[in-house]
Amino acid sequence: MKGSISAVFVFYCLILVAILFLIGHRGDNGAGTVSIKEYLKWNMNLIPFKTIIGYTRFFINGSINESIIIENLLGNVLLFFPMGILLPCIFENLRRFNRFAVAMLISLVSVEILQLLTRSGICDIDDIILNFIGAVSAFGIWRLTVIQKLLSKIYVLNR
Repeated sequence: MKGSISAVFVFYCLILVAILFLIGHRGDNGAGTVSIKEYLKWNMNLIPFKTIIGYTRFFINGSINESIIIENLLGNVLLFFPMGILLPCIFENLRRFNRFAVAMLISLVSVEILQLLTRSGICDIDDIILNFIGAVSAFGIWRLTVIQKLLSKIYVLNR
């Protein structure tokens, strides 16, 4: 059964690559025609909560469609949610929170840097925060005793 979880993980990673690097480049603001300095100006945010607060303000003012907020904020939370279940199921060393959290942070920072370097997305600290919240939330659910027992019964975990 661990092999099937690994197959799901590989499939999920392929979907992630497509979403993060191939489908609908969010950072396609003249990526091939502007200088790197100009590109960074419009496609990088290193100020925590700037994007989240911005979306909140736009929503309060009624100047943004709520589906855009849901897609960007909730979508970022849900995008890495499966990691919180799949990683500890597959990798025994990631069943401890500290190791899982460090692995996720390294992965998320790497994704944002790759999006910036490939000019295929926006490098945003808020994406890291929201993705991390999703992964950690799922990890918390995975750690629940009832979930552990259920997964053990279907032979997903090697305990």
